[in-house]
Amino acid sequence: MSAVTEPSRPRELLIELDRSSAASLRHQLESNIRAGIRAGRLGPGTCLPSTRALAIQLGVSRGVVVDAYDQLATEGLLTTRKRRPPLVLAPRPPVRRTTEPQAPRFRCDLTPGIPDLSLFPRVEWCRAISDAARVMPAGALGYPDPCGEWVLREELAEYLCRTRGVAAHADDILITQGYTQALRLVCEALRRNGAGRIGVEDPSFDRQWDIVRSAGLTVVPIPVDADGLRVDALARAGVRAAIVTPAHQFPTGVTLSPARRTALIEWARSNDALVIEDDYDAEFRYDRSPLSALQGAACDHVAFVGTASKMLAPALRLAWLIAPRQLRDAVVSAKTCMDAGSPVLEQHALATMLSHGLIDRHVRTARNSYRHRRDTFLADLTTQLPGATVSGVSAGLFVTLTFADPLDEPTLVAEAARSGLAVIPLGAFRLRDLGPPGLVLGYGTVSASSSACIVTLLRHAVHRAQAPGALRTATVG
Repeated sequence: MSAVTEPSRPRELLIELDRSSAASLRHQLESNIRAGIRAGRLGPGTCLPSTRALAIQLGVSRGVVVDAYDQLATEGLLTTRKRRPPLVLAPRPPVRRTTEPQAPRFRCDLTPGIPDLSLFPRVEWCRAISDAARVMPAGALGYPDPCGEWVLREELAEYLCRTRGVAAHADDILITQGYTQALRLVCEALRRNGAGRIGVEDPSFDRQWDIVRSAGLTVVPIPVDADGLRVDALARAGVRAAIVTPAHQFPTGVTLSPARRTALIEWARSNDALVIEDDYDAEFRYDRSPLSALQGAACDHVAFVGTASKMLAPALRLAWLIAPRQLRDAVVSAKTCMDAGSPVLEQHALATMLSHGLIDRHVRTARNSYRHRRDTFLADLTTQLPGATVSGVSAGLFVTLTFADPLDEPTLVAEAARSGLAVIPLGAFRLRDLGPPGLVLGYGTVSASSSACIVTLLRHAVHRAQAPGALRTATVG
């Protein structure tokens, strides 16, 4: 379709006329439009204002505009049409475009924690967004409440109390743009209150280390074993805060044992310390009901963070923070300074889906799908890689695979890439180089029908990485 034969509607023009200049107004007008055409700001098919409209805009006589348009038409830059605005004819000069970086193409992305985005309830979400835009009062489109939309906070309070056992009301909840922002807000508040060090599970989510450090705090690694965070090591670390994933530790996949939960709460109370509870995927427990949140048992010493990233999709950038009362003013102040509030329409859409039970329904559907994928994926791993150990409770979107035999993780990652698989080594999540080599494998995007083939490719990659000379080949090649 030609831009010349399908003009857009007339547009306003940015034209500056200097009435103190010796150049005539007509000449200045011609020069402005000519320069815009030649620079590509007025591309082919651009519909200019009518002579009357432009004359009113510039405060000149209509004859000045008519003469300027006629001159540009004579030069072949415009076409003037009876009772229709003029149209730009000059071709747009070539524009240098930067090439968008292309991510490596993989047959399957086994990065842990990625949900199956094809499960995203598009129809329900679009309807909820449309409903929000239609029924929201005009005043709701102003600058948002930094704490988040009240309607979403009310719905989340009910949902989280019902499904996670938290102790919170709507005014306790702060809506943030993802887990990373929530963590940064808490770290900022801790720093303002004099904290300098924060305990972090080792291994743990590596990106949070940078968030903690960027807030001016020091990361202190606390070991994790089969029962979760070592609270005895935490007590010896001399920190006043700790980030914990009690419902499903990342990346080992274990849960914090009842004895450790009790000990962690006692540590927080005895030391007037803070536990930052990262509740990133607790909705997806497959063998039993999820463990209740720590926050419900110690709301004065636990900052609870949940997110829609695994539940729905990371692109929504919706998360919620329930901070203890003594930190609330500090985190709200930090949120206000950071962005003055999160996008409003998305908050109303999520509130609508929560109130209509659509989130509960979606979580049930996704949980059934992920349970089947996990069972199939684990069966294939056990069959094809009998020398490896699969760990982690029946939950979430990943499993952890460790190897007893010596194996260089970077070599394994390179060999997996040769097979078309994107994998993340377990060592990437360790603050200290302790423990056997391994991989943290996400199965959220692995269909049951493709699981066996993908595990076969992984098995070949493991065998190549274990072969003599594999390290030299991967490094050189």
